[in-house]
Amino acid sequence: MNNLYSFLRVVGILLIVVFLTTTCGKYNSNDTFYSIEMVSGNNQTGSLGQPLADPIIVLVNDKNGNPCSGAKVFFVANDGGSVSENSVLTGSDGLASVIWTLGVSGDVQSVTVNASKSDNSTPLLGSPVVFYAAAAGMGTPCPGMPNVTYAGKIYVTVQIGKQCWIRENLAYLPSITPAADGSYTAPYYYVLGYDGYSVSEAKKLVNYNTYGVLYNWEAAKISCPNGWHLPSEAEWVELEKFLGASAGGKMKETGTNHWLSPNKGAVNTSGFTGLPASSRYYTGAFGDLGKDGYFWSSTGVSVSFAKSRWLNYDGDGIYQYENDRGTALSVRCILD
Repeated sequence: MNNLYSFLRVVGILLIVVFLTTTCGKYNSNDTFYSIEMVSGNNQTGSLGQPLADPIIVLVNDKNGNPCSGAKVFFVANDGGSVSENSVLTGSDGLASVIWTLGVSGDVQSVTVNASKSDNSTPLLGSPVVFYAAAAGMGTPCPGMPNVTYAGKIYVTVQIGKQCWIRENLAYLPSITPAADGSYTAPYYYVLGYDGYSVSEAKKLVNYNTYGVLYNWEAAKISCPNGWHLPSEAEWVELEKFLGASAGGKMKETGTNHWLSPNKGAVNTSGFTGLPASSRYYTGAFGDLGKDGYFWSSTGVSVSFAKSRWLNYDGDGIYQYENDRGTALSVRCILD
């Protein structure tokens, strides 16, 4: 009888241990909800203004990796889009999902998903989760690499032909210099319209957050993330050949939110989303915003000049240019 009692006692203890380590709750951690992760629905392609084919789904777990029900998950659609519900409680499987409808403009759009611990103030591990989707015909993110995080900023990628590009102007800003100061030999960084020395001040500006940083050639060559580089002349030519006629129009952001009218031929079917950040002239002044977008190549021409590319508000081509190395232009990075 004692042996049977001991056996049942051991079995009972084991069952309690199994329950405590497989049930989401405060029995097995200091807080019920611990982490949030993406399950499915990322990197879809859909039509502007229409719901995507698949829901976007996240999972909330406790500290032991068990799914948690009753966690409140918040979904925020960016870029003018919408979601079927702004907040959802996870089910018994720990999952929360919504249907995402794309906005009527914007080539690549996103939804930000947040959840907190039971105190509603401490974000869960993995929060926020960001989903991306591309509008059909506007370029899709690079397979297996829809975005890249660099120096605290998340950049969206775009596959164009066999090339993988970062589809945003680079915004890496380790230091900053007023437009009046320049160099041919040292890396210099500028933000359009800013004439101070404070990186933190410059990063608060609309021009920084919209158009990124302007780099002299020395800075441009060393500023892309690891695994990425400043495109060579040959790589720009490959892009142009792939896009064919009116390549510049296929590369420019559509509309006149940033480009001046008429923004001729802008359809952005490549998804490159070129912006008119202008430049910092070698003479020490900033150019006019909205007219031109200039992008460095890594190919030098002489001790004073290097090749670049130029997009213009009044044309649909992409034009080869040779800029003074002390000039500051935008940078687009391409995958190694």
